[in-house]
Amino acid sequence: MDYIYNGGVTDQNDNACLPYPGVLFWEKREPCRCVIYQLKSLCIRGYTGGEFEYEFVKYLILNGGVIENITLWFLDDCSWNKVVATNCLLSYPKLSSKLSFDLKPGAIFARKYSGSFNKWVTTLR
Repeated sequence: MDYIYNGGVTDQNDNACLPYPGVLFWEKREPCRCVIYQLKSLCIRGYTGGEFEYEFVKYLILNGGVIENITLWFLDDCSWNKVVATNCLLSYPKLSSKLSFDLKPGAIFARKYSGSFNKWVTTLR
């Protein structure tokens, strides 16, 4: 099972119904069977590195039993701090030994400058 999501995550409610801060949603959740046994690939376009996106990707790293690839296409105007924080996700213990990460620069930068992620990071503030 592959999944591609186009667009950043926005929190459109106040999470008043949760007995804990909304950012803990994925941490408090029991792993879904589809994440453990079926999800093999995930691509998020428009990734901003916000708390909810970060926690979702962390959830997949820690619980994805058969996941082989996570590709994150950042927004062009993403902050340097959020990119560095996302890069720290690579240090979490992976449930799937086959998991690889592919971090991509924003689409405009990728088209204009051959898509070098490392070069893009140096242009961020």
